[in-house]
Amino acid sequence: MGQEGMGRALSNQDGTFSIVAIFTEPGYELVLMASSERGKSGIMEPIIVPEGGVHGVVLRLTEKLSGSIAGRVVNTNGEPVFAMINARPAGERLRMTMEEALARRNSEERWQASIGHAQTNIDGEFVVMSLREGEYNLFVGEYDPSGFQSTDQKAGTVMLQSGQHLTGVDLVLDAGRGDITGVVTDEQGRPVSGVYVLAQAVGKDEDREIAAMTDASGKFRVKNLQEELYIVRANLQGYTCNPVRDVAPGESLTFVMVARKEQ
Repeated sequence: MGQEGMGRALSNQDGTFSIVAIFTEPGYELVLMASSERGKSGIMEPIIVPEGGVHGVVLRLTEKLSGSIAGRVVNTNGEPVFAMINARPAGERLRMTMEEALARRNSEERWQASIGHAQTNIDGEFVVMSLREGEYNLFVGEYDPSGFQSTDQKAGTVMLQSGQHLTGVDLVLDAGRGDITGVVTDEQGRPVSGVYVLAQAVGKDEDREIAAMTDASGKFRVKNLQEELYIVRANLQGYTCNPVRDVAPGESLTFVMVARKEQ
């Protein structure tokens, strides 16, 4: 088993869809589900990805999800921001060990929580649809068309009743003071994609790590960092890599992943 990736797509008017650029390779397991304002599908049994991808998948919406959260995202100057919003049930763990992540990746538990996503329009407005009732933590991240992925920041918490369409939720995205960039390679100097690069402020709680994932060229960008020093490390199952301490925003790093020797 290798790194875990995630992809999303909107279906066309005829219900067809195509998901591309998932961080996976032939032979990896793929788990699929679908949701909309009409409802949510069940989870398909894991599919082993063959050469050429997977085709002819049918997902049926069965469970009704009717709640929504609407609002606006602005920066610290009150200006609208083009951003991504994630609504996660309060109490959901954001961090887990590699063993826990692998055990959960194909389990029903992974999809039991009603997690919603949305993107703002040019005015910073958003609507997160298809949510169950419950308390949600709202996370916001700057939308970046370059493909760099960065962990979003918690911007608020709301309580949603069954079938409620909550409006007027204003969120603020703090752009921080700078980014830490770099590249991850293997011992032969080849770029490694799908590596989680984590930046933890020196002396701060580990749960406040900011993360990014390397792209197909092995490059990463940990975004929206405050003006302080960070410990930066790269994580990929089956590999080791030494962390780098006292890194300031604006610096660029190179990580070399070394394959673990089997015991």
